[in-house]
Amino acid sequence: MAVVFTRYTASDTWTKSAGTLTYVEGIGAGGGGGGGLGGGAGTSRPGGAAGGGGSRVCGWFPSATLGATETVTIGAGGTAGAGGVSANGSDGTAGGNSTFGSRLTCRI
Repeated sequence: MAVVFTRYTASDTWTKSAGTLTYVEGIGAGGGGGGGLGGGAGTSRPGGAAGGGGSRVCGWFPSATLGATETVTIGAGGTAGAGGVSANGSDGTAGGNSTFGSRLTCRI
């Protein structure tokens, strides 16, 4: 049996190849960090909190249960929050889901 490896870094379409099992490993996008505290010159202005980590999901699928093609969606990373002017900055946003058809979803 041949091993076929494909890495997707952008959304695309997966095409089934010969074999009895298909291994899928997905990595979901992380969230954006929060904006820092604003304040006047000479005051303490701490940075915002770090963004949330992404997720990793994997699974084995009998090839017979998969379509001839499956849609691969790569979720975008979350955006950073804006820094504050005189108060706390805003929260970052959640990263987008990464999916392999309807079989596997990585989310935070």
